[in-house]
Amino acid sequence: MIKRILALNMLIIFCSISLNTWANADDNDLIIAAEKGNLRGVKMLLLTKNQVNAKTSAGITALIAASENGHEEIVVALLSARADVTVTTNNRMTALMAASQSGFHEIVKILLTAKSDVNAKTSDDNTALILASQKGDQRIIQLLLAAGADVSARSNDGLTSLMQASQEGHWQAVQALLTAKADVNARLSNGANALMLTSQMGHLRVVHALLAAKADVNIKAANGATALTLASKYRHQEVVKLLEKAGAK
Repeated sequence: MIKRILALNMLIIFCSISLNTWANADDNDLIIAAEKGNLRGVKMLLLTKNQVNAKTSAGITALIAASENGHEEIVVALLSARADVTVTTNNRMTALMAASQSGFHEIVKILLTAKSDVNAKTSDDNTALILASQKGDQRIIQLLLAAGADVSARSNDGLTSLMQASQEGHWQAVQALLTAKADVNARLSNGANALMLTSQMGHLRVVHALLAAKADVNIKAANGATALTLASKYRHQEVVKLLEKAGAK
């Protein structure tokens, strides 16, 4: 009788789940419930001894799905059921990376407390810090840095967290990374640095921050480009004036 009641409850709980969600989660009830934010469903499924670390064909677990979608209570429930924070997707994305990229501060805190590897890398060599820097989330960046994130780590295309934040114009993220002693003059294989990347995009506040941190205004890329020539090429006149004032030639 108890099993029949539980089965009926499960049917009621999951009847609202879309067909697309079912397909995306490879028909794993726990992952579906975690992705949709169905806390009651997750708790009931955990009582039935569902495999908490089961994966979809893409390697997504319930913990990763909940972390990516911001379902804090479900993350806590899964961790209490011994969900493994080290499990990764097929491209080596962790739950911490998913939460960092999606901007869920409280989940990042929870996963760091659960001893997630703050410097784990995806198959593209992105870290949680690089992903957070690309999005520009200063609070998450500070959480990751406080947990020992490597500010000098590079993705497989050579970009550092500072380069990512600079390129996207996230000046508050840039400030946080500079405070953490990010190398302001680190260079890509083509010789470009953060100042060139942000000057090309016209991000005036970031240019200010990098110059204040002693960025070399006259560094040249392999093709001879400088921050000044790039800002001039793309007609960012305020950036041009600032660079010239800083001694760009």
